[in-house]
Amino acid sequence: MENNILLKGFVKIRPEYEIDQSNYAKINNTIQYQAYLKENNNKENIEFKDLNYKNINHYMCKSDRIKKRAFFIPDMLNEDPNLRIISNTNHHHNGANLKERMEVFEKISLKLFNEFYHEENYRPDIICFTTSSGYIAPSPVQTFLSQKGWCNTNVFQVSHTGCYGAFPSINIAAGQLSYRLLSEGKALSAEIVHIESNFLHYNPSQHDTAQLINHSLFGDGAIKYKVEIESEHNRNNALKLIYTFDKILPNTTDIVKFWISDYSFHNVMSKHLADVVIENIDDYLKELCNKAMINYDDMKENAVFALHPGGPKILDGITEKLNLKPWQVENSYWVLENYGNMASATLPHVLERIIKDDKLKGKYVIAIGMSPGLTLGSAIFKRL
Repeated sequence: MENNILLKGFVKIRPEYEIDQSNYAKINNTIQYQAYLKENNNKENIEFKDLNYKNINHYMCKSDRIKKRAFFIPDMLNEDPNLRIISNTNHHHNGANLKERMEVFEKISLKLFNEFYHEENYRPDIICFTTSSGYIAPSPVQTFLSQKGWCNTNVFQVSHTGCYGAFPSINIAAGQLSYRLLSEGKALSAEIVHIESNFLHYNPSQHDTAQLINHSLFGDGAIKYKVEIESEHNRNNALKLIYTFDKILPNTTDIVKFWISDYSFHNVMSKHLADVVIENIDDYLKELCNKAMINYDDMKENAVFALHPGGPKILDGITEKLNLKPWQVENSYWVLENYGNMASATLPHVLERIIKDDKLKGKYVIAIGMSPGLTLGSAIFKRL
């Protein structure tokens, strides 16, 4: 008996506070200059302010590629420091410390879990909580389940895996469902929940090129979806899992760095990231298709591609390298344009759009992401 795994039932919650990318440089420069003044005893330096504004405009992701992003906290909409939560420069030029930021993460996550699971008569057997933007123990999902009295729900947590976090989460959920079906003879319900509040790690005192780029690229997002054993009752509007494949590219450990600092998580992406991904993507996909026993040329010509929109250069480079047509990648471009990079939550937002498009029924779907390592992660699905 085949135990095919399906993904379906995608539900997203959009953050409350949205900013047009065209307004980003001005407000970011205002906040960063306030941090500069705090650090330098309120000594004015208009030369620094003007130069910083020019640097932000030069290095930021432009509004023709990212139109808007949204956040779970209102800081980017307020020039008044006292109305900001983690970037109140009246207290410290770095903003809130890491403990304070994690307390905000816990509040945001608990609110989102209560919104996701507001129906009292539904509780999944398994929840896999995936995030790279907050850690606290007990974790928000454990606190939520305890408060609800759902103490028999099994919890798995995928943390610090960056932008490809959906793939280990899918593998964990699929493995648990298959194991429990084999050992207990029944199909359980599993859900994956992504909560990414990337803006919590905005540090107004950081003006280096890498951080100016990151500040303009990342947005917040939350999404959940079901992972189920296929049956005659759940085959519509689903993605059937065909194969998953991860690979660490040799000698690339410096391409993406992610660590914990005193005031925030610190993420640095090398300027060579896109070049490394583009250089390796063709051979990587050939290996993926070979392992899945699927013709690579047919796949490249006819499949839908859910590319993690890590940035415009990565999307453009992969599209050109593989000679993909606009319809194959339009969902990835749409998510980047309207939401920005939401770390692990980004690819599920792309897959949600693919599931909603009935024109794509019957198509193979290739999902690709990347994380520190440098690790390339992927999955092949069939759109049902």
